[in-house]
Amino acid sequence: MIKDIIIGKCIEQRINELGMSKSEFAKKIGVLQPNVGRILESDNIKTDKLVEISNALGFNFFQLYGSNGSEKTTLLNVKTVRQLIFDKGISEIDLASKLGITRSVLANIFDGGDLSLRLVEKMAEALGVQPAELINGTSSTAEAKPINNSAMYEELIALRAENKVLREIQGLSSRSQVHVG
Repeated sequence: MIKDIIIGKCIEQRINELGMSKSEFAKKIGVLQPNVGRILESDNIKTDKLVEISNALGFNFFQLYGSNGSEKTTLLNVKTVRQLIFDKGISEIDLASKLGITRSVLANIFDGGDLSLRLVEKMAEALGVQPAELINGTSSTAEAKPINNSAMYEELIALRAENKVLREIQGLSSRSQVHVG
């Protein structure tokens, strides 16, 4: 299902979240500053320009289309992450800072947004746990499994491959870290 998105407003919100000036944004996407206003007022943008904007702002704007809100990530066990945050006595803002993302990006991830395995690994490191403890289907209270658990690593490899394919379909490099927020 394709949602009606006013993409210019979404781009403007991301620019504001990053604290970026409009002239800095213009330079990043290779347009003159007066054209930024047209982009921010637009309700549609050519795909190649949206890829460029997504890369410049570190945000996958394509995911705003097509999600009906019921699709949630099955990778991250949000309940476990929130419990660990509480147990460690840190805030979600502190965690977001440690991960190098904004609080709104973290909130979007908790709501089922795009999440890379690399970010799960960084999150686990920041919370002082093994990545497997943050993945659905595992328990944070279970005894740690040996590092050579081949089934888990095969699944992680498959997920990384799927992530790479999805990024290539979107026209993004497989290495670029696209955050949602």
